Amino acid sequence: MFNSGKRMDPNRQRQPRRATRSSASNSTFRNAANAADRAGTGLFRWMTTDHANTATRISLIAKPDKGFWAHVRYILKCVFVPIGFALARTLLLIVLYAIWIPLLLWLLFWILRH
Repeated sequence: MFNSGKRMDPNRQRQPRRATRSSASNSTFRNAANAADRAGTGLFRWMTTDHANTATRISLIAKPDKGFWAHVRYILKCVFVPIGFALARTLLLIVLYAIWIPLLLWLLFWILRH
């Protein structure tokens, strides 16, 4: 056993153990934490996946002609086209979640009420 240089007093009393959660509570907490970790990891992977195939869309942009300004325009297109697609997707999701779903729920409750 590793000795840090201090002598162990054989007459020293042990410190009382702190009260801890029961093992069932610990396992439940551990299971919930693992499930949350897996869900968060899966959501992050899904969010960072290129679902719109932006890489293939960039390859569809016409290759530049010879010349400095043609290359500058090509680089700017390669930068702003993916940003534009991301903004368009974001706008569509906002319209979907902020407008259509509440509208459909309102219509559902309106129909059920009448």
